[in-house]
Amino acid sequence: MTNWNIDEVLRLLNEAARIALHYFDSPTREFKKDRSIVTEADREIEGMLGEEFDRPREGVYLIGEETVETKDEAYLQAALKGSTWIIDPIDGTSSYANHLLSWGISISYAENGKITEGAIYLPVAGKLLITEKDRVYASQWRRDCRDDEPHLSLHKPVIPQPPFEAGVIAIDQGNTRSGHGFPGTVHASGSSVFALLHLFMGGYVSYIAYAKLWDLAAGAAMMEKLGFLGRFENGSPYTTSIDETIYELSPDAKNRRWKT
Repeated sequence: MTNWNIDEVLRLLNEAARIALHYFDSPTREFKKDRSIVTEADREIEGMLGEEFDRPREGVYLIGEETVETKDEAYLQAALKGSTWIIDPIDGTSSYANHLLSWGISISYAENGKITEGAIYLPVAGKLLITEKDRVYASQWRRDCRDDEPHLSLHKPVIPQPPFEAGVIAIDQGNTRSGHGFPGTVHASGSSVFALLHLFMGGYVSYIAYAKLWDLAAGAAMMEKLGFLGRFENGSPYTTSIDETIYELSPDAKNRRWKT
């Protein structure tokens, strides 16, 4: 698959969700080098998507959480500049592995170093956001229904209204462990795609996180199309660009590579 096709992306999300839910009741857990959890569902979904997306001979590349370390530097540099699929087969694996609901699947597409399209699907909740050109579509797409395809409707973002202290702020695990003080109620779900989808649907008033490219890519595409603003601590903008102003891309960064 060499370009963004909304019908094909929905088909692949459907298959990825089927795989994830097949293992959901009793997933086998392993630990990666960084001591984060990976399951057979993560690997099977990324393998399935890799067969569709990883086509370097056709000038199309794949950056995925579970396989990025298997790619050589020449491949990765070509991916950063070319037509590239960016995927997280299960974002929120620790939640998934413990039978919690705060996990999701994300697929995004970038061209010439800029994220252009994205999709986020939460199979258990049945919530979907997907982009096409300058629009974002939403659907309630539950796996226990008989609909093989979602009924898409144009998504209009829910803008938080004052008093903002009544809202909920989503934060990542790093900020949670660091004990940073935030006003109001905070929610650490352990999944960027879970937090971003609910931010765009009005459940959160903001999302504060340090995360990796594949955690944020689909949400970045939606953020731009919906008119949301992202900022770093120093006030500089978070955009859809994949460059050193946004992410740590140097191979010398080691464990910090790909992070904001």
